[in-house]
Amino acid sequence: MSDIVKASQVRVCSTTGEVVGAGFLVAADVVCTCAHVVAQALGVPATAEQAPGQPVDLDFPLLGGRPRARATVVSWRFGGANVALLRLDAAVEGARPVPLADWTDARLNAFRAFGYPAGADHGVWAWGTLCAGQSLDWVRMETQEPGPRTLEGFRSRISTEHDRLIPAGQAWSRSG
Repeated sequence: MSDIVKASQVRVCSTTGEVVGAGFLVAADVVCTCAHVVAQALGVPATAEQAPGQPVDLDFPLLGGRPRARATVVSWRFGGANVALLRLDAAVEGARPVPLADWTDARLNAFRAFGYPAGADHGVWAWGTLCAGQSLDWVRMETQEPGPRTLEGFRSRISTEHDRLIPAGQAWSRSG
């Protein structure tokens, strides 16, 4: 597993310590995740239009010692975007952000995604192909067997193209 994956991968936990989703570090002190993951972690309605004010519990499960952290929601987009940006209360030693890339033309690119489907609190990989863009600037992901499928609740984050690590976005639901 790439060092950048280990250094950027974040688990989002509920107030009782249950793993509810994933995120990735996009700046030294900023984590990107899904808004519905934060809502579930804090026990607030998933349709909340305003960002929750409570701190969010996180950990960095792939770093030595699995350091824990707390963060505050600084940006909240629910609905079609379903994105939350969280600012860490303090820096996490060894954590590094992933470089972002433009995936405007994502069709037919291979991906690997690391996430936490139900029952896999330690994380699993899924892989497949990113297909042509859909409405709302979404990109369809087709997973390959064998291996886990990116189902609702997978909440994966990190993807690669031709052995180059770049976040392709957040996988958070499927149809069919």
